[in-house]
Amino acid sequence: MRGRKLFLSILIALSAAPLWARPGSTENNDYKVTFSETLPGLDDQTSLQAPPTIMASVLDKFRSTQTVFPLNFYAIHQFFLDGDRLNLIGRLNRQTAPEGPRYSFVQISLSNQPDSRQFQPLKKYFFSPDNQFLLAVFDGQNQPDSIGFIRLTEAPAQLGWLLANGGALNLFQESLPSLGSPVSLNDPVGWSADARICVFVISAPDGAVDPKTAGVMKNYLVSVDLTQDRAAPAVEPLDLSSYHYGSGAVITQIITDGRNAVFTFNRNDSAATAPVTFDLPRTPQ
Repeated sequence: MRGRKLFLSILIALSAAPLWARPGSTENNDYKVTFSETLPGLDDQTSLQAPPTIMASVLDKFRSTQTVFPLNFYAIHQFFLDGDRLNLIGRLNRQTAPEGPRYSFVQISLSNQPDSRQFQPLKKYFFSPDNQFLLAVFDGQNQPDSIGFIRLTEAPAQLGWLLANGGALNLFQESLPSLGSPVSLNDPVGWSADARICVFVISAPDGAVDPKTAGVMKNYLVSVDLTQDRAAPAVEPLDLSSYHYGSGAVITQIITDGRNAVFTFNRNDSAATAPVTFDLPRTPQ
């Protein structure tokens, strides 16, 4: 799960794109990137290369040179340029895979390839509105899942953990020692306008000593303050039973201003539910 240097070979020429291709492109003043395939991807093709390959063609406008990178993905789900860094989310397996889709985040440094990074496999990913942060759930692959933040504005991209190594590192528990394990991050995620506060709900067993409640699954509201050098979460229990959450209803949206979080629910009994406002927990000083 740690970031690894991504060494990409350069191809001399592109073959003709297949008829089913859904190309995509992005550009800034220095580069233009064109993908041979984005979405819906290669899932429905009966004859694939092994592994499936999507080509990213990069035009350096200043030098008038073109470089082609082969990317072993079934689909490109999100992509954007930030200066000389190409950031993208690619799917590693078929959409219908029994374990669910798994993704890879790749940051390609177009001016210095050894500074490129790749993080995988991801089960969930949530970009901040300014594309400076990526909150991700990493597949534990027969071990507990991990939750981390990837800072995209640094070169190369840097990964910091909220939860890792089966709970050996657990910043949630630093804020709330009674929190049990394992911890899972629920959809959706809310971001403040400046993308420095991130809000979401986690589920975890009650770690209390009382045998009547120990191990009972509970929900917790998490507010993460993204400082310059670390992510500092504040956690507190959150009772959502009156909104049918966990028994058919789901949270469809979280909006935060950095002080409060406004939840919108979709109830399983079709009853109308007004948005509900919660005070955010505060990071211990």
